[in-house]
Amino acid sequence: MAGTCPEQGRRILGIGFIPEKRTFLYQKLYTDEEVEIACKEISYRLSTESMMITRGEKGITIYIKEIDKIYHIPTIAREVFDVTGAGDTVISIYTAFKVAGLTEYEAAIVANAGAGVVVQKLGSSIVTVEEIYEALLEMDLLS
Repeated sequence: MAGTCPEQGRRILGIGFIPEKRTFLYQKLYTDEEVEIACKEISYRLSTESMMITRGEKGITIYIKEIDKIYHIPTIAREVFDVTGAGDTVISIYTAFKVAGLTEYEAAIVANAGAGVVVQKLGSSIVTVEEIYEALLEMDLLS
């Protein structure tokens, strides 16, 4: 699944980053098992506490090393208009909510909800807190 990374990567405040323009994965990941193996291997090689892989219509998979647990977070059924910025949305929402005190798993759920909102819009768009809240309600994750 995962290939050799010429450089070990960098850690900033405990968050792992793959160096720009470095190929880490050299195969497409088709099955949940392949994604799980890749999450664990990348997390190990970069010495990160967790590893998240976005999977388009399949949602997000996140591995949390401390508890050695994999979570597959599915997308909710939506009409997709434009995927521009979906990955950036995941990164920014995940980071904001993780820094605000949510666990890796909780922040990934919120990020997934935000990405589900942004793909319903045309072009590069923003997601509001209200839209995230509504998406989480729709997913039955809030009362």
